[in-house]
Amino acid sequence: MSPLWRDEIGLYVAPRRIALSRMKRGLRPTCAAEQNIVVETRDTTQWEGALESLKTCLEDAAWRDAKVRLIISDHWARYAIVPWSDALSDQAERIQHARYCMATTYGDVVSQWTVTLSDGAPGLQQVACAIPTELLGRIEALCEPHGLQVQSVQPQLIAAFNAWRRKLPHGGAWFVTLDEGSLAAAHFTPANWDCVRSARIGNDWEIELKRLKTFGRLARTQAEDGRVYVDAPQWLREKALDADDAIVWLEDGADSKATPERFALLQRMYA
Repeated sequence: MSPLWRDEIGLYVAPRRIALSRMKRGLRPTCAAEQNIVVETRDTTQWEGALESLKTCLEDAAWRDAKVRLIISDHWARYAIVPWSDALSDQAERIQHARYCMATTYGDVVSQWTVTLSDGAPGLQQVACAIPTELLGRIEALCEPHGLQVQSVQPQLIAAFNAWRRKLPHGGAWFVTLDEGSLAAAHFTPANWDCVRSARIGNDWEIELKRLKTFGRLARTQAEDGRVYVDAPQWLREKALDADDAIVWLEDGADSKATPERFALLQRMYA
């Protein structure tokens, strides 16, 4: 089979969830298999439970011999806005500069992370993302024996933003990914992102929803383009029954309730 027509697997890895979606390649990619695994763990800072679940899952022949697009939960991703510098001559120097900028916020632990930079026009600030190098190495080591090659890695916030981009305004606004235990938010403009935040959140969703709505109202008062667009699990959207024009809960349409949200995210990558 030509590599161009090789199946692709979308793989989402989070502390309490593993989701896989296998796309049959062709003129019209179709979903050939899906699996959704709940990981039993209390400590969302650790990835051992998730990796054990992934190891067991990959024993199934349905998840062999394919390219892999990997999405890492925002629990394990960190972000920063990196200013442009004309003094930097190549990508290696820009990555080093991004690492320095992230170290000012997160400390020496950045030395243990893989840092990447978003594409952008010269002169514009860029988004830096850092993911633990050990985690990426462990996932690749689990995939390799099954003929799986990790072709791309994206953090959840960026993967979700790209997947939803056609439903977001062309002007400026906030985009938020909300999941069990984590929240990440980016303010975007027609040119680029100019602010990004991430935080771990608690289990009291009534409080977290109130915080999100307060954030939405503050964003609207601080800038004309402050509306907040939220990508969140269906069960959490159902808790937000009261209307709030500061918050737009992103929906796939009439069939979205029938599609688990992580599968929907993985499948939007192929749209």
